[in-house]
Amino acid sequence: MDLLLAIGAEQPDLLLTGRTLRDQGVMLTGLLEAGWLVPLVLRGGDRPRRLA
Repeated sequence: MDLLLAIGAEQPDLLLTGRTLRDQGVMLTGLLEAGWLVPLVLRGGDRPRRLA
């Protein structure tokens, strides 16, 4: 959620609060744990490829 709040601080039109912040925080945590990199998440890129 800290990353989402930081994004909202820099771009107020993207600020999330309440239940939406919680839900998106859970989703973002899952993406990062699955191997997504922050820059990839921020630009909405394709799924990361698995490393061999």
